[in-house]
Amino acid sequence: MLAHALRSLQSPDGDEALVEDLSIRQNAGISSLRLSMSKIDPQASFTFEIYRSRFTDAYASVDRAINERLLRLKAKIQSNHAANVRALKKAEPAPQLSKSAKGKIDQALSQLEQLQIIRNAVAHGQMMALKFESQDQALFVNAFQPSTLATNAILLSQTQFNQLIKSLESIAKTIREA
Repeated sequence: MLAHALRSLQSPDGDEALVEDLSIRQNAGISSLRLSMSKIDPQASFTFEIYRSRFTDAYASVDRAINERLLRLKAKIQSNHAANVRALKKAEPAPQLSKSAKGKIDQALSQLEQLQIIRNAVAHGQMMALKFESQDQALFVNAFQPSTLATNAILLSQTQFNQLIKSLESIAKTIREA
């Protein structure tokens, strides 16, 4: 069982210091590892705000591609992303949607589904930029995914943000062009 806790500590000068305790429990034994994290400079934090914006824009491009595809299928567009994804998944091959295109779109929607938790954290979560394991990271805590056992959080590096953005761009392109 893995117990993971993140807590904020105040330093004597009032600056916030972060410490992460990572404990792994195995049968009767307990081993602990203490890792330190710290906030990063404002410029690095601003850089993550830009990545967050680019990620949100890429996701909006996927939404737009889904809506455009639904319009070509003469399907009703909802004001809800999940409803539009469901409608596109339910679409049957027809003259406007070949079996091959449907397969490609379904695969793209499957990839999109895997990114949903990350999207929710980035879009709805509070972000804090910090240095973790010598690398700048963005920590997202989504209040809409509460747990009584632990705080759910996602850490993303700039490299990971770039990979996610490229994935979303590829998904949008597939949905548009299939």
